[in-house]
Amino acid sequence: MVVWLACALFLTLMFLLPMPWRFLLWIPYGILLPVGVISLNRTQQRIRREEAGTGEKQG
Repeated sequence: MVVWLACALFLTLMFLLPMPWRFLLWIPYGILLPVGVISLNRTQQRIRREEAGTGEKQG
């Protein structure tokens, strides 16, 4: 849900801001996108490890 809101905000600002300010939006985008991807990958890996651990205990 947060990702959808961030994308909607980014696109809205891209359309509403005048030309020189529009380029400044790419600075936080370029920083936050890799940070978000790494964070979500770590979360997904943790969930996989937890599921694999509980599957072995039940079997």
